[in-house]
This record gives sequence, structure tokens and C-alpha cells, in this order.
Amino acid sequence: MATQLNTKNERIEILTKRTTRDKLLEYFRILSQKKSSKTFTIPFTFIELANYLSVDRSAMTREIKYLKILSACLAVLIVVKSASILSIIVLVR
Repeated sequence: MATQLNTKNERIEILTKRTTRDKLLEYFRILSQKKSSKTFTIPFTFIELANYLSVDRSAMTREIKYLKILSACLAVLIVVKSASILSIIVLVR
């Protein structure tokens, strides 16, 4: 029960963020803390990740590309394993 409550609280934290970028960064931060690592992989399709974050898929893709360019604060390596699977390895500095 505590795990389920914690998961719901994390989702609320993500959904309370206003912008797609903020939602992505919050999600990355939560996963980084869960893994106790600065590197993690997210095995989602673009659509599944966008649905989880409650954002438009094309806007999310644009933000991920933007974050990839912004390597000064966050390095994002995006690996597409197949046409539908998105694997993101995030290195939080």
C-alpha cells in the first residue's frame, strides 16, 4: 500500500508541473532518485511516455530533442530500439 501511495504521489508531482519540459525533468529526477543513479533507462514508446506525462507526443519529442541540445545542464542520450520503443538514458549532472 505504501508503494502504491508513493507512486501516486510521484505522478501528482509530475502532473502539477506546467510545461512539458518541467514534467519530463521531474520524471527524470524521480527515476534518478529511485535508481540511486544518474543513469537510467526508460523503456516506453513515445506514446506511452506522453500519455503518462499527460502531454502531446509531438511537443514531448520536441522537448526531448531540445534537452539533448542543452548538454550544459543535462545530457540526454536517446536510443530508439525499434520504431515504437523509446529508451532514454539520462545523465543528470
